[in-house]
Amino acid sequence: MTGPPLADPTPSLAERTLELVLRDRVRFGRGAIAALPALVREVGGAHARAFIVSDPGVLASGVTARVTDVLRGAGIEVGRFGEVEPNPDMTVVE
Repeated sequence: MTGPPLADPTPSLAERTLELVLRDRVRFGRGAIAALPALVREVGGAHARAFIVSDPGVLASGVTARVTDVLRGAGIEVGRFGEVEPNPDMTVVE
């Protein structure tokens, strides 16, 4: 027994709603680290400072050191904290 095709219950992309609420700028890809001094100064002005927060794995990977070197090389004061628990829950954040 064959009847009419069933309608797809999934709305088309044009019918879907997506809302993103972002308050931070995110940039990734080639040249992103080199662009950090200009971005930090854009947000913090001529006397901008940076504070890098990471977990021990990111610290051990060398990424934090690279970012620190680029920022300090541009004359930006940098503080670091590398002891954040990976994927912390709200009790750690609070």
